[in-house]
Amino acid sequence: MKDYSLSRKLKSEGKINSQFESMLSALTLEDVISLKLEIASRNVKGKLYGFPVYQAMPNIAKEAVFKWAISAADTKTNASRILGISLDKFNKIYKKLNIDNFFQKNT
Repeated sequence: MKDYSLSRKLKSEGKINSQFESMLSALTLEDVISLKLEIASRNVKGKLYGFPVYQAMPNIAKEAVFKWAISAADTKTNASRILGISLDKFNKIYKKLNIDNFFQKNT
C-alpha cells in the first residue's frame, strides 16, 4: 500500500499545520465533531434543516475511521485487521471511497 497520511495530505494543501495538530489533540473526538458542525451551521444561522445529520453520522464516522486505518497501517491487510473487516470488504470500501484519488489530490 502506498504511504498515505491524511496529516501529510492536509499539511501539503495548507489546511493544517503542526500547531493545529497540537491543539486538535487536546480535544475529544466528540468535541471535534460538535465544533465542526457548529462552524458549518454558522452560515445558515445554526440550522441544517433538510440534512439528516444524525442519520448520516454512522457513515461519516466509518469513512473517517477507514481513512485513519489506511494512514495507520502499512498494508491493506493490516488496515482491514485494524478495522476488524475482511480484506474483501476492505477492498470494496476502498474502491467505493476512491481512496487512491483522495490521497493523491493536491499532493
